[in-house]
Amino acid sequence: WGGLGAPTPQPFASQLVQPSRAMALGAALCFLGLAFAPQTAAAARWLLDVQGPGADEPPGPGWGSGAWLVLGVGVVWHGFLLVAAGGPLIQTDSWVNLFEPDLLHPWPDPYHHPPLYSGVVKVFGRGPHFLLGLWALVALQHALVLGMGLTAEASVRRTSGSAAGGACAGLLIVLCGHLALYAQMVMSEVVSTAWVVLALALVCEAARRARGGPWLLVGGCAAAAGTLTRQAMQGWFVVGLLAVLCLRFGRWQRAVALFLLGAAAPVLAMVAHNAVFHGRASLTAAVGRNLYYRLTPGMPDLTDPDAAPGDPYERARALIWERREGTKGYSEAYAAIQGELGWTDAQTEAAMKRFYLEQALRHPRAFAGVTLGFAWELIRAQENPYSVLQHHNQVLPRVPEVWADLPQAELRTPLAARGFAFQPTSLWPCLLLAAVAPLLVGGRARVLALAALASAAYFVTITALVELPLPRYRLPGIPFLAIACGLSVSGVCERARRWRARSPEEAA
Repeated sequence: WGGLGAPTPQPFASQLVQPSRAMALGAALCFLGLAFAPQTAAAARWLLDVQGPGADEPPGPGWGSGAWLVLGVGVVWHGFLLVAAGGPLIQTDSWVNLFEPDLLHPWPDPYHHPPLYSGVVKVFGRGPHFLLGLWALVALQHALVLGMGLTAEASVRRTSGSAAGGACAGLLIVLCGHLALYAQMVMSEVVSTAWVVLALALVCEAARRARGGPWLLVGGCAAAAGTLTRQAMQGWFVVGLLAVLCLRFGRWQRAVALFLLGAAAPVLAMVAHNAVFHGRASLTAAVGRNLYYRLTPGMPDLTDPDAAPGDPYERARALIWERREGTKGYSEAYAAIQGELGWTDAQTEAAMKRFYLEQALRHPRAFAGVTLGFAWELIRAQENPYSVLQHHNQVLPRVPEVWADLPQAELRTPLAARGFAFQPTSLWPCLLLAAVAPLLVGGRARVLALAALASAAYFVTITALVELPLPRYRLPGIPFLAIACGLSVSGVCERARRWRARSPEEAA
């Protein structure tokens, strides 16, 4: 256990320091595993013996006409959009993934992005044939959009019993231009969103199974994978947990424990990895960089009236405020603070968190007003595909040499431009249809509707609290709005069926 202590003042000067700490961590985990093997086996049997309320129900049909419709439309449409943009699209964050430290590799600071997607980019985007690899990556992301559509179709159909509702949910996802646009980009939004959609689907499926334990465990792991792909997903597991509780499993304590085990263990393992190899027990080093964007926009002066003369924190506040109109975002303020005050990245990160809380507590009315304004912008935010392509072309001159031959992007047909611009879940009819879903369905379908709306609300809220209201931050909520719309259609179809089945006496 001595190897798990605080890092030395120069933790990377010797190549033996970090490997020794890693071996100490591994030895400790192996010891615990061997010492508590019987208890672990007993706990696994206890956890996996989870019965859902639908334990006697059949699994239900695997594929219906709606699933084939979603698959057929999705393959044709996404195949067309895949080639219509001229190639993979990038932003600055795209190539940053190449330079994140590798797992089990000593580095002064943790990752700026969670490790899962950066690892995927390294696999596909390194080497002399990187362009072919990036094409394969964006093709895979388009396939994930199809997968989300099929998952939503199956979840709505199996939960509500309506093929029309399932087809509606699936088609809204596969035809959504916003999802297709970011599937074309080397960005983590689509992959991370696919994980949390899968997590919610697995939780709901667990309630239909006689032995729902494995489904809950895998659902929790899917939620964890979403967090390890994109940090904004780290609080979503609460939505999944509420769904587990509302589904009324016969042994709900075990169901909750199993889902939490799957959701927490991979993330905690990553935090332990960062403590060993990077000297900081945190998932990433990017929280302060996100909070920076809520310190100045629409807020009063960033200052502490009680600060003593020469207070370094007050000087840091001044440096941030002076650069509030800068075009380089947090990087300009970070460079100024670290250059003048000599702070480390960890100190700057902690200061950003402190300043964020100060602004929220000192100016609660202004902070709440800005947050609500950002949330309102996000609810109907739409992405202009031409601006995304323009940004891709603008950053090409700054691309590192490893991606030096990336082509310019252009939309080759007007149909492609309209396809990428088609974003139905940003329109009021879809938003209102999604909002009434809990009123139109009951039972487990209502739980799914509430969980879907809670998921969309989570992504809007977390973005409004810690980021600027950029349209791409709304993207993770789109599949959940589509699920809610599909459930509303299911409820309407069920009411129409009942109305047609009325007896003559009832009609009279």
